[in-house]
Amino acid sequence: LALGDHGTRVARLIRRLRWSDDFHPTSADSVFDPVLTRAVGAVQARLGIPVSGVVGEATREQLNVPVEERIRQIDLNLERWRWLPDSLGARRVEVNIPAYRLDLYRDDRIVRSMRVVVGRQKSPTPVFTDAVTYLELNPTWTLPPSVVQKEIAPAIRRKRDYLQANHMHVFTLTSALRDTLDPRTVPWKDAVSDSFPYLVIQDAGPDNPLGSIKLMCPNEYDVYLHDTPARSRFSVAVRDYSHGCVRIEHAVELADSLLGIAPQDSMRLDSLIALRTWRRVRLPKPVPVHFLYWTAWVDSVGRMNYREDVYGLDQRLAAALRTRTRHDLDLNPAVALSPLWLAAEARAQEARSRLEAARAAKKKR
Repeated sequence: LALGDHGTRVARLIRRLRWSDDFHPTSADSVFDPVLTRAVGAVQARLGIPVSGVVGEATREQLNVPVEERIRQIDLNLERWRWLPDSLGARRVEVNIPAYRLDLYRDDRIVRSMRVVVGRQKSPTPVFTDAVTYLELNPTWTLPPSVVQKEIAPAIRRKRDYLQANHMHVFTLTSALRDTLDPRTVPWKDAVSDSFPYLVIQDAGPDNPLGSIKLMCPNEYDVYLHDTPARSRFSVAVRDYSHGCVRIEHAVELADSLLGIAPQDSMRLDSLIALRTWRRVRLPKPVPVHFLYWTAWVDSVGRMNYREDVYGLDQRLAAALRTRTRHDLDLNPAVALSPLWLAAEARAQEARSRLEAARAAKKKR
């Protein structure tokens, strides 16, 4: 259905939009006019459908979702709200994974909003809270183990100079990052093992998928916000393409805001990036960042918004509530922990064990 159509199908559409308070016709005509086109566009926006004003298959499916299903969706998201603290921080960053959206809040009001790309279903972005503490300009990229296993190792077996051609270097997990290894000495056939003790790091540059800047919130998932040279991904509606980190549409502008740089002074950050050298810039004060999973929420003007359950977490939560196993629910069942974090935890555990052994020996004496 589109502009200019008329008849019983348009009349049914008008009744449906009146029922949900999305349209208030001024006449009894069953005509798809410009006013109805704008109303359909507004509905598409709050349902996460590309705004066209045309009722296609995706719009029809969403309009036909039973009210009982919407109530269930709201209930599940209210349950998630219960898990959060009373205040998320007056100044904060929120990433809503199913909405593919990032909002920056100041004094509890959205002051900047942008599109994001999140993790694929096989490498999902985790749900967690942390704080952005520093920026990295012209960053290198430490490839996730899954990427090394599934993409890099097979590419090296096909093309021996693959790492060199793509400005990548290989290190052991325990070595200093200045001690690069000869890729020919690495048993790439063992990359499928979870205990593969090597890191692959790509230099900064135009082909680096982190772009010119990343916003760091150190965490056990090794997930952060970053720029990207792949700009075309932001123009599609469903944006789950990453390996787990969150690609942001306007990375430099967000960094400016977190640093407290006024728009007229933003050239300072641009000039540092233009130097093409790695630099760390610490924020004046850590800014909370929340990676959230809202499939139903009320926006700032009171409209109910709904999104698809991209990772199936609504289904898992519904099952846990139904079987009363909510307390055993794993928020991030398919998310791998960072190998660097695991290595650091192993070293810390080893140190704790040595300390406990020393204390026990001392008591015996």
